[in-house]
Amino acid sequence: MQRNMVISGKTLIFGQWLSAIDFIYQGTKRISRVYATAQNTPFAIPALSNYQVLVSSKEDVQKLAHATEEVMSFRKALFDRLFFTYTMGGFTPNHIDPHNSIPVRIFKVLARENLPALSVSIGRRVSEVFDEYFESGTRGETESESKIGLHTLCGTLIARMNNELLFGADIAVDRKFEADSIKYGWDSAYLMEILRQVPTCFVPAIAKIFMLWSGAMHRVGKRVQALVNTRLEYQQADDGKEAERQHQDGVDWVISSSKTKEQASPLRMAQQMMALLFASTHQMQMAVTWAIVDLCLHPEYALLLRAEIVAAKKIEDGDIYNRLPLMECFLRESSRLNPLDSRTFILAPHHTDPSLRIPTVNMQRKAMIPFEFSNGSIVPPGNLVAIPQREIMRDSTRYSSPEAFNPCRFMAASPTTDAVTRYTDLNWDYTFWGSPHLPCPGRWYASHAMKHVLVHLLTNYDIDLAGPKGKSKWFT
Repeated sequence: MQRNMVISGKTLIFGQWLSAIDFIYQGTKRISRVYATAQNTPFAIPALSNYQVLVSSKEDVQKLAHATEEVMSFRKALFDRLFFTYTMGGFTPNHIDPHNSIPVRIFKVLARENLPALSVSIGRRVSEVFDEYFESGTRGETESESKIGLHTLCGTLIARMNNELLFGADIAVDRKFEADSIKYGWDSAYLMEILRQVPTCFVPAIAKIFMLWSGAMHRVGKRVQALVNTRLEYQQADDGKEAERQHQDGVDWVISSSKTKEQASPLRMAQQMMALLFASTHQMQMAVTWAIVDLCLHPEYALLLRAEIVAAKKIEDGDIYNRLPLMECFLRESSRLNPLDSRTFILAPHHTDPSLRIPTVNMQRKAMIPFEFSNGSIVPPGNLVAIPQREIMRDSTRYSSPEAFNPCRFMAASPTTDAVTRYTDLNWDYTFWGSPHLPCPGRWYASHAMKHVLVHLLTNYDIDLAGPKGKSKWFT
């Protein structure tokens, strides 16, 4: 690593490995500690085969975001982090779709266009999950109370909504596929972390054994492949069977978006669906989990949100989910304080502590050539560069009282003249969805799905956090 770069961790080979392991469990604390002293200058944390460089000044963040793929590669960084071939059923982003146009079109265009048609079926899935969980939950002190595991509830909610979006109603009601899809998501997440800590020569063998031992990815892949083949047969037969379905889904969109011969290979399309399934799993689950936790920790907003929902339902025209400005701000504030990847955790039904904390970094890129930042720091090729998302969104120079939960900080000063701040809006101080230059294409669907969950929960239930030692013990 070149001049003007603070390095946090051991730089020798064995020390780098220990630093990489420590980063999984203590990375959030380490980043916060170095960020507080770095004064917006770049700093680096040694890993097994490279350095993780973090930049935070607006000038450096914008320079990183606007760097070309040939200079700072988003695709190469994903390869290093996600191990596509082993975690997504063989899918590999490559020359077949060099600009990722298929997933971008599916989430940014087609899913967004079809949200009004999908809204009814998504709402139906949300209602089903809540009915199932509250019916089977552990009884509380009264007959009207139930205790349920929040993290598992949210995992099921997201899985069922995603399966409806991506595969259609027949798959969404298949509980065996649902269980396999949830397990596949966690298997892939754990495998990625394991593979990042072992020498490259061991990666193929470890990945194969791990995924075969579980079997979830292979079961999901087999079912998705059969579904793609069936849809192709329907289209070729043109016998009207497709018209029986109420709306299109991700499989249809992948088929219609696959223009070249290589893209339209049934195997490639099935692998693309596996990648889309994985991409829509963990981040939504974490975001909606923390939104519900914040509802419990700040019950005054539950009352205000209920009133807003009631008022929105009185207006007969349009979608109520676009008429909830306070909910937009509530979700935005919850995500600001609990950004993606900052707390990957498993909350067991008996409220065990969070078992895994992965530090939150965003806008990940891989240096392809030497890259210089504003203070003269130079990142050599092969190293990863990102932004410390949690620290940026808790920085007192960007937000007043940054540790306080205050959705009203995003409210329009004048509701009649100022634009409503949306959960999906982007700026350089709010990097939850990535950079304004290359944001998450699925944020409109994610926002809509999460609003469905909160509206149903607030409309039908009173909620609180259970536990003998204080409501917030397991969520800090």
